[in-house]
Amino acid sequence: MKTKTFKLKYRTKRWQLLGFVILLGASISTYGQTEQKPLKPLHPVKSVEKNERSSKDDETITGSEKTIYTSMDIDFRPKVSMVLYDTETEILPARNNSIEILMEYVAEGKNEADIQKLHKAIEENLIKKHGENIDISLKFYKSYSNMIIAPGISKVNMELNDNSKIKLTKFEISSLKIYLPADLDLKIEAKYSPVDIMFSMNGELEIDAYDSEIEGRSVRGKLDATCKYSKLRFASASDTKLNLYESKVWIEKVKKLTVDSKYSEINIDNMTSVVLSGYEDEIDFVNVPDAQFNVKYCEIELDESKTIDADMYEGSINLKQSDVVTFNGKYVECDFETINSLDMIDSYENEIDIKQINHISSMNGKYNKFHIDNVSKSVRISGYEDDIEIALLGADFERVVVDGKYMDLELIIPKKTNYKLHGLITYPDLHVDKSDYNVVIHDEGDSKLEFEYYRGKKENVTKEIKLNGYEIDATIDHQ
Repeated sequence: MKTKTFKLKYRTKRWQLLGFVILLGASISTYGQTEQKPLKPLHPVKSVEKNERSSKDDETITGSEKTIYTSMDIDFRPKVSMVLYDTETEILPARNNSIEILMEYVAEGKNEADIQKLHKAIEENLIKKHGENIDISLKFYKSYSNMIIAPGISKVNMELNDNSKIKLTKFEISSLKIYLPADLDLKIEAKYSPVDIMFSMNGELEIDAYDSEIEGRSVRGKLDATCKYSKLRFASASDTKLNLYESKVWIEKVKKLTVDSKYSEINIDNMTSVVLSGYEDEIDFVNVPDAQFNVKYCEIELDESKTIDADMYEGSINLKQSDVVTFNGKYVECDFETINSLDMIDSYENEIDIKQINHISSMNGKYNKFHIDNVSKSVRISGYEDDIEIALLGADFERVVVDGKYMDLELIIPKKTNYKLHGLITYPDLHVDKSDYNVVIHDEGDSKLEFEYYRGKKENVTKEIKLNGYEIDATIDHQ
């Protein structure tokens, strides 16, 4: 009997010790898991609730599911501002000239009075009117903390706007629908919130988004969006201004576009003009009549443009079609399909591939590599240690001028083309078949070559190729 009593006491102490260790482990694993959250508020006229009570560790937990509805009739064009936090929100068209809000939320706690205080605070702060300004806010508290004690178990502390303090075991907004008139100006501040604007707006839209997803239809007024870690998707907008940080944007059509971005993806189909300052972005445009880029470490895809002014550092640009391109770049890969003219100034160590171009000019460049399938009219390149390869110079070309130091030129010209080839080179390496030309001047001495050759009759020649500089390596073939 004594032995059994000893074993029973031993087992009891052992289980008590085990329980203490488990409790201690749970406390350590949740230490510091206090998450600061601005909570979610609203303003009601009607509310419906379901209460459930259950026994848990000999303490009463009150569970409350509530619906809040409020509406406001308006006879003016409103300016609406809303503050959203961690809430999936649908913004829908109002049925009448009014603003309506429908919200469902769940609150649980040990004190029914605290849940009632919460409900009152939400109602009082949900919607407020100041003249023609309407404020919709889920910020009905001064401070909020949510401590996770164990999976599915939390401790929520709030200090409400009236300075009262409440304690809950659970709070979340399960649904939020806001009905607004289409003719309005709207401002949205959103954190951790998916927002869907489910109608076309007639006014202006301002967005300040953090880790949120904002989706809408068309915005007939201006769109001004500041986004961090967010996604933005619209069908169309008028003049648009984007300030982006590690965000993604999709818009089908805008008018004037201004962008300041870092680490972002920007996808816009059509616009009248763009001024873009970017850093390590991925940019995909379809049609931009007038484009200005000042970017570093960016990748640009552009289908069609009339004029482009690009200042780039270490990135790439792929362009299908443009009229006039002005380019100043360092360490950039350029892939141009069909352009009328390309003007480059002070470009450094770029790789330029062009399929078809009429005019190309590069002044004061260094270490650039040009590969051009076809040049129709003119080439003027002045640089230092540039490589130029032109697979075909058009039969109707006007002029080719290469001037610089340590330049390499490979050029193919149609056989029946008549032109003048001349220049002055120090340390020349000229690869041409002189038998194809009428040699007028060939003066070689003291490491210099002055030359003037003609294909065809001198008096009938209007086209020219001029090579001047120091250590020019030139190869000209006829096919």
